[in-house]
Formats: sequence, C-alpha cells, structure tokens
Amino acid sequence: MCGDNQLKQDVERELNWIFGPTAARIGVAVEDGVVTLSGEVETYADKVAAVKAAERTYQVRAVACQIEVRLPEWHERTDADLARHVANVLTWNSVVPAGHVRVKVERGWVTLSGDVDWSPQRDAAVASVVPIAGVRGVENLIQINPAASAEGIKEFIDAALRRSAILREHNIVVEADKGRVALYGSVHSIPERDEAERIAWSARGVSDVANHIAVGVAENTPARR
Repeated sequence: MCGDNQLKQDVERELNWIFGPTAARIGVAVEDGVVTLSGEVETYADKVAAVKAAERTYQVRAVACQIEVRLPEWHERTDADLARHVANVLTWNSVVPAGHVRVKVERGWVTLSGDVDWSPQRDAAVASVVPIAGVRGVENLIQINPAASAEGIKEFIDAALRRSAILREHNIVVEADKGRVALYGSVHSIPERDEAERIAWSARGVSDVANHIAVGVAENTPARR
C-alpha cells in the first residue's frame, strides 16, 4: 500500500480534476488510509461529489467528511419554498411512486421518509434532491417494503456479482434470510464495496443490507470471520 502522503496527493489530484481551482477550498488529511475532508463548498451536490472523488481514489480505506455547505446569497431560500420545490421534483420523477415519500425541511436540511417497494425507487428520490439549489443536506429515512416472497434473493445476488465488470474477481459471501441480506469478504476499494451493496439492494424483496465487506485487506483474508 502506498504511504499516506502519496494517498493525500492522489486524493487532491482527483479533487482538482473534478473542481479545478475551487478544489483549494477542500482540505485533505490522511491517516492509515482513512481520508478526512474539511473546508467549505457552495452546494450539497459539491459535498457529495467531493466524498465520491475521495472514495474512488485507489487504496482509500474510508472517508470522513467534515465539509460544510455555505450557500451563496443567491442560493438562500426559505424552508417552505425549498419543501415545495423538493415535493415537485419528487412528483415529476417517474421512478418514485406517487404519495409514498414525505418531505420535511429544516434550515435547508431535507429529510425524506415514507416507504417504497424497491431500493432503486429510494435511490431515485435521494438523487433527485441532491442537486437542488439551497439544499444543505439530505437525510434518507425511506423504508423498503419487503416483497411477499423473497425466494431466490441469494441466487440473484450471487449471479449479479459474477456478472459485474467491477467485481470480476471478488471474495464476497452472501447470506440471505428472507429480506435481510449480509455481505462478507474483502475488496480492493470503496467503489467495489459500494458496487456489491448496490447489487444486493437491487434484488427485489430486499429490505435490509448489512455490508461487512472489508476494504484494502490482504488477499488471503477469509471471507467470513
């Protein structure tokens, strides 16, 4: 594994690639492969993008985000106005089931609650809110309703993992108990770990995913302790 100084430089280069000169507003600290981001950005979307940039940098084990969203004056809006905008955006999104997601806004922080039938519907709701001007943060409390029959969940996930181009050679064990799924094993990067979890959530009938996959561990680490 490369040293923390090299990893810090790699993360900073990735941020420069995404943000250009404004990347200087984001501080980067690295200790034992764990990256801490600090500083200020003008939108919540930029905060999310900074975290994703750090996570996809090779050999980053974990990311702690201390970035604050400082909205410029022209992005400031009342909670009532922001709530109306978020509700409208969710209504316009054909993937999000109508009437299933509730919205609460407090000081620019958006809380989504309610229930949907499938994880991609929940993901679509959150993705719709992230780029809205004036949003300082998003809390996702949307629940997944498990399907009446969850047979074949493990087989579906195992097959999808084998098909994944990102996880061509993986050390992942899947356990499923009705709608609850647990993932064990090891991968080389956070995006690989996230991809395994995304695949698990994509199976119909999944109501919970416990991701115990380790990042950046030795190749001979057993899949399940």
